[in-house]
Amino acid sequence: MSSDLFSKYKPSQTLCFTGHRPERLPQGVGELLRMQSRLTDEIEAAIERGKVSFVSGAMSGFDTMAAERVIRLKKRYPQIQCILIAPFAVRFFNHQNWTPDWETRLRAVIKQADFSISLSEHAYKGVYYDRNRVMVDMSSEVIAYYDGGTGGTKYTVDYARDQNRPIFNVADYKNQTFLPDHVAIGAPLLASMDDPYEAFTYCKIRHEIESDPHIQWSKNIHALIISDRCGWRAIGLYEYLTARTNLTSVRIADNPETIRKAIKTCQPHIVIFVGYQKDKANYQMIPALQKKAQMVVAMFASVDTVIELECKRFGIPLMYDCLESLADFVNMLRIHLQV
Repeated sequence: MSSDLFSKYKPSQTLCFTGHRPERLPQGVGELLRMQSRLTDEIEAAIERGKVSFVSGAMSGFDTMAAERVIRLKKRYPQIQCILIAPFAVRFFNHQNWTPDWETRLRAVIKQADFSISLSEHAYKGVYYDRNRVMVDMSSEVIAYYDGGTGGTKYTVDYARDQNRPIFNVADYKNQTFLPDHVAIGAPLLASMDDPYEAFTYCKIRHEIESDPHIQWSKNIHALIISDRCGWRAIGLYEYLTARTNLTSVRIADNPETIRKAIKTCQPHIVIFVGYQKDKANYQMIPALQKKAQMVVAMFASVDTVIELECKRFGIPLMYDCLESLADFVNMLRIHLQV
């Protein structure tokens, strides 16, 4: 089977994923969001380097999450392919303690993948290691979520290093090869849920995510969220825009450097400041943002006199109270963009 795969996909255009199962992935909402953002950044960077085939090992946890990201990015990059290589076929979901949620997610991925195959019909000792070597051999790069511990991911990372494959580890906080654009690595840790106002706002947004209808935009629109504390309000807004709208991309930045990266990468049509910015340099990026002819800049906050003065001082034309309806906020943005 390996020779068939090698002939079908060019290693120079192929990348594979390796990573841990759910119990060794980030458990907090904020940390998980940051990891997913780094993963998206690395995939997009790989696409820019000419990668078109992305190979997942079809297991719960990072394998499934990575495949989901590739499938989602196909809307923006129609040339890319999602490839699944399961270790074996017979009674696959009876092994490794699959939960109903992860099984449902992988089955959805299988339906949307461009190509799915199993290394073996039946399970045997060492089948996972064999599958991992095949994936590395058919690829020229690896994106990993590796926490430094033992197990199959360590085996695959070590094998990839032995084969001189570049490895981009989205779990490596200090030694990122490519800094992400969606969420700034240098941002302070996410605000804790001990802040009752942040907690209340986030819970309200989560309820709206579950209940609001999907909002369609008539053309490709990119959004940038700016928050110098990356708190739960910003996370909630990010989750709402990605879950309830068909915006082409939604990114989060926390300082002028990450704002400049976002401008270069996606040229946002919508810029949303979340709350009072202690770093005034963030506001000073508004002229650079407004170079785009069709753009709207808004403040999403608990609107009070301080916020009103801040918007007036720095030329933010729209204000919206974060306790009001998010669906109304998005429709307001659509009206101002005339889409």
